[in-house]
Amino acid sequence: MSGRRKASRHFPGQEQLWDAWAFAAVEVQLACDAWKAAAREVKSAAFAAYRAALDREEHAAEQLAQACA
Repeated sequence: MSGRRKASRHFPGQEQLWDAWAFAAVEVQLACDAWKAAAREVKSAAFAAYRAALDREEHAAEQLAQACA
């Protein structure tokens, strides 16, 4: 197996990082919508899910920014 092919397994390319960020951004929007629509009893859990989605999106954005730098 070539070194380039092997490296791509461990270091995703910009396209894969863009996809990861885009999916994470959609997940944030879905979690936000779920939080807004949540019943009072589950509002706290829905907010926690929203915050977790934001953290994942931020992480994906940082990885993409580093790859593009």
